[in-house]
Order: sequence, then C-alpha cells, then structure tokens
Amino acid sequence: MEYDFLISDRMRNVDPKPLDDMFSFGVDPTVISLACGNPDASLFPAAALAQAAFDVIAQEPVSALQYGKTKGYPPCLDYRCARLKQKQGVCCAEDELLITSGSQQGLELFAKVLLNEGDTVLVEEPAFIGSLNAFRSAGARLIGVPLERDGMSLAALDRLLTAHPETKFVYTIPTSNNPTGITMSVEKRRRFYEIVKKHRVFVAEDDPYSELRFDGKILPLSREFFEDMMKHDTLDCVKHYEGNVIVVHGDGSSKDFAIATDAEFLRGALEEQQLIEGSESEYGLF
Repeated sequence: MEYDFLISDRMRNVDPKPLDDMFSFGVDPTVISLACGNPDASLFPAAALAQAAFDVIAQEPVSALQYGKTKGYPPCLDYRCARLKQKQGVCCAEDELLITSGSQQGLELFAKVLLNEGDTVLVEEPAFIGSLNAFRSAGARLIGVPLERDGMSLAALDRLLTAHPETKFVYTIPTSNNPTGITMSVEKRRRFYEIVKKHRVFVAEDDPYSELRFDGKILPLSREFFEDMMKHDTLDCVKHYEGNVIVVHGDGSSKDFAIATDAEFLRGALEEQQLIEGSESEYGLF
C-alpha cells in the first residue's frame, strides 16, 4: 500500500537520496570516498575515547547519566568561548552559544526559528545538500548565488539582494565550500560583510572546516569585521551595530555551535531544541 499521500507538503520538497548515496560510498571499505567529509577511521583515538568515557561515568555518574541543561555542558561552553577567542579572535559569552547534537540539528533549528513558508533565502550555488534540505523542509524559496574562484560573486549577491529585499538571510560556507572546496578571500569577506550590512539581512555562516588546513592561517569569520568588536574585548558593542550575523560553527568534534549576536534567535533556537529533545545528559551535549 502506498502512503505517499500522508507525507506533508513541506517534506515533499526534501530529497534525502543524494546524502544517502554519499554515505553509502563512505562506509564501503573498498572505496576511498571523497564525496563526504569522512575522516580516516584508522586515526580515531578509540582507546583514549574509551578511557575518557569510563572516567566520566566512574567519576561523575550523575552528571553523565542524569538529565541536564539542553543548552549544553557548562564547562564545554566555557571552553568553546576561550577557544574561539584564541583561534579566531571571536569574543563571545556563554549565553551566545548553543551546543547541538550535530551539524544537521543545528541547521534544522536555525531553519525552524527563522523561516516561514515562502521566505526567501540566498544560498551559494552549489551549496551543502544538508543545509538546502533543512531550508526546504521549512518551506523556504532558495535562490542561488554563483561562486567564483575566490568565493561568492559579490556583484550577483548585491544584485539579488536589491531584487529581493524580502530575503531572510544569506547562507554561506566561506572556508572550503561544500562541495566545491572554494575558500573566500579575506578581502572578499570584508566586502561581503559590507554588502549584507547595507541590505540589513542576516548571515548564516557555516564554518565546519576553518581549522582543517594544510598551511596558512585560519581565515576570519564575517563576525570579525564588526568595527566595534575589533576595538573591544567584550560583545557589549554588538547591540550597536547595523546588520546581524549568526554563525553556525562546527569543528572536528561533529558538534555545532550557534554563535548568535541576536538574543531572540538564540532563545528561540534553545526553546525549539528543548521541544525536540526535552532534556538529556549534559555530557550528551558535550
């Protein structure tokens, strides 16, 4: 019996097959797949992770196994704030971070909090299929911005934002775009920020790869171009800037961190996460 008629309209626009096909190749031991970001399994620190898990449960069983804060393990939040400042010069407070169970959950929360049916989102073309599916599932209308050798075409971005002033946000992976691998130059990042600031739209900046470099320095996030932020060590200045940037930041731990300069967004994302998860062990959100 066919049950397609039961599927909601918003989910009919989502095609999971590309992701499924990519990960199917990724688990085939006879194939070295370059289609998705699978690390070399031989490099997993399995013994160290097993010992760490044992130590946590043995030494802090209540914190490890009991329900905790949905927002994440507080010492982890503190660590992330310190690391972001050290690695990327990004100053943030604990109440601006939200730890999720993975990058896709972060993107889904982002879409649910910000998007209504029919909202316009500008995305790099091509862009990460997981992000596109998250936005499509929320009913968004996606418009592609072509990529150049050094990142998004800023002429096209400016033209599209002028033509579509209703745009809710611009989605970008400026460092090692998925799937092209293109990295936006520093100068282009600066001009990109100036354009979105002029049009007063949000930026969803996805940053899973900035620390995975063979050489050179970690390139700055758009957030680093806030003039006030460049002058101060705190984020009190964020209340005064024109424009908004929300950074969806992930690293090799496969956890996502929403760095939000807008308290209402983060509050909405946290409430949505609580509705989905209820609560779980704080170490489950470590």
